[in-house]
Amino acid sequence: MTVVSCGKKELQQTKGVVTSINTIEDSLATTTIAVDGDTLLFKLADVRLVNGMFLNGDSVTIDYIEGRGDTLRALVIAVMPKPVHYIDLNNQADQSDTLATRQSEPIEPEQLPE
Repeated sequence: MTVVSCGKKELQQTKGVVTSINTIEDSLATTTIAVDGDTLLFKLADVRLVNGMFLNGDSVTIDYIEGRGDTLRALVIAVMPKPVHYIDLNNQADQSDTLATRQSEPIEPEQLPE
């Protein structure tokens, strides 16, 4: 009995940290991900993003297939959520910190874009 491959590329997955993002005009072109001390270059032509857009320094999980040359072809990039820092106003230790807020300026109706 002989097993023959139909030529489909095998889906692989890795986790890493975004080190660079390259764009062409307003489109994502490639990204470089650091994985266990190595860097991988991914083409982003047909990528689907999960949990929003990634930035430099974000942790991501990438589902990909082999591409041409040294470039891999990313299919799905999931951004891993960052830990949240919150202030509990009922906690005495948190009350010693000042709560920084941003002043909002009222927008006049004639300033709103149409």
